[in-house]
Amino acid sequence: MAVLGMGGTIAGAAASKTNNAGYVAAQLSVESLLQTVALPHNWTLVSEQVAQIDSKSMDYELWRSLALRCEHWLAQDDIGGVVITHGTDTLEETAYFLHRVLPCHSKPVVLTCAMRPATSLSPDGPQNLNDALVVASTSGARGVVVVCGGAVHGAMDVLKQHTSHVDAFSSGDAGPVGYVENNGLRLLREWPAPPSGAAIAFGRWASTKHWPRVEIVLNHTGNEGEVVRACSGWRWWHRRCRHRKRHPAPQVGASPSLRCRWRRQGGLRVSLSLRACSGAPRRHAAGVQRAFCGEGPHRPHARVVARLMLLADGIASLPTDFPGRTASSHRCCECLT
Repeated sequence: MAVLGMGGTIAGAAASKTNNAGYVAAQLSVESLLQTVALPHNWTLVSEQVAQIDSKSMDYELWRSLALRCEHWLAQDDIGGVVITHGTDTLEETAYFLHRVLPCHSKPVVLTCAMRPATSLSPDGPQNLNDALVVASTSGARGVVVVCGGAVHGAMDVLKQHTSHVDAFSSGDAGPVGYVENNGLRLLREWPAPPSGAAIAFGRWASTKHWPRVEIVLNHTGNEGEVVRACSGWRWWHRRCRHRKRHPAPQVGASPSLRCRWRRQGGLRVSLSLRACSGAPRRHAAGVQRAFCGEGPHRPHARVVARLMLLADGIASLPTDFPGRTASSHRCCECLT
């Protein structure tokens, strides 16, 4: 089994054992983390430090590096799975990205994390890492999952829901894939299935230099549409609403707070998700001719899908200092939430 380190709180350190907030993330190597757990029976581990960062500093180059290392290890016949230690701030985004791009779904890729630093009086990282190894070594395990607080979450559904609890993640309406109990897995539902639809070619995202730019813009009280108007020439917007029943149609003529310029000639694609943690966006909102709804209802998932689908269409972002950002020249995407 390959264990890849990305840093995060699980590798963090503080000056005091009782300090679970004022710590510095990404201080311990993945090798040192493995010294705190029991190895699965009859399994050999190989570790690799892919990055050493606070996960709020995650970027697309690091995503690309991590995915390429996962692909490398998963292609080895003597590797049965991959475990990744990661920070919690962007964990669900990384998990969903790997779910969408990795070509191999017959082996498990298990991401794990911690809400307390490794130097804590009662760290949760060692147990989470041990649980992740248990899941990855389970017969029949496959797909990308997240293990935290004893629960196993599918990459399509996982979302961080708390800033300090050790069981910080939830799968919303879908519920967890299973639970780790007594050093074994109690499976509740099927392992994550490969992504629906045509997957983006591995070589395309692996070799791209400029990723399409996607931003999330919140729909909120008093929103007068300035950001929408500023983005009127961009290629992809993502609208995210508070409640499903109040999902506005993205059409010219809507109230200023809900206005979305609809480029009918260009066929603007609109990506939909929610502010709520559960439920799903309406897939056939009135007036939406070419809308796209991600597999998951959450904004991190829809944002990842928007980028990958633009890459699949051969659309990449121009450099940030590109002088002529017009509707015809700046072929990148914007999330309207």
